Amino acid sequence: MTSPTEPRPIVLGVDARQVSPVVVGWAADEAERRGLPLRLVHAVPDEPRDRRGDGPAYLRSLREAGAQALEKAEGMVAERRPGLRFRSALRDGPPAPVLCAESERAALVVLGTRRLGRLAEVLSRYSVTVPVSAQAHCPVVVVREPEHTTLQPPYVVVGVDGSPACGPAVRFAADLAARRGAALRAVWVRRTPVRPFEPSEDEAEVRRRLFEGPAPTNR
Repeated sequence: MTSPTEPRPIVLGVDARQVSPVVVGWAADEAERRGLPLRLVHAVPDEPRDRRGDGPAYLRSLREAGAQALEKAEGMVAERRPGLRFRSALRDGPPAPVLCAESERAALVVLGTRRLGRLAEVLSRYSVTVPVSAQAHCPVVVVREPEHTTLQPPYVVVGVDGSPACGPAVRFAADLAARRGAALRAVWVRRTPVRPFEPSEDEAEVRRRLFEGPAPTNR
């Protein structure tokens, strides 16, 4: 539990099936960059039994696998960022709800991905990236590939639509870019009319809102 006086940590969801050096390294680097502690979390699913019906032994095996995954991730963090403060937590429960609860006291949640398609990710019983990204109380980063360190100049892309709701995303992206010395590229995807003669978005208005923000509303 994080006390009110302690800084909010970066939470890294650790998958027992694959402890990715890329994901762990990204989380450790970001924690070091922000001067925040790192919290490694593995959630043990509440599976009642395996196919052989051996419930208690199966749950023990899941907890042991989770503990081993956390230990492996700890070793990666300690080797990559020796001075970084970090803690580990083995928690019981479905991964997505556990990580959403963790996000209430986190500055950022970092996840890996199993590279499932969109439909498979949505329908998977233990899907993590979709529900956590949609329901977390803080920003969520899903790490897929190493950062494009060879790209010069580097830039961060943020999708915008001109609504007040995109403000937090823009602020997070701007902070991310500033910490990396990167440019910020805001992208607005224009809606294509579905029916003939349907009026399209006014290009001048789109450009104004893209560069200046949404127009004030009269109350």
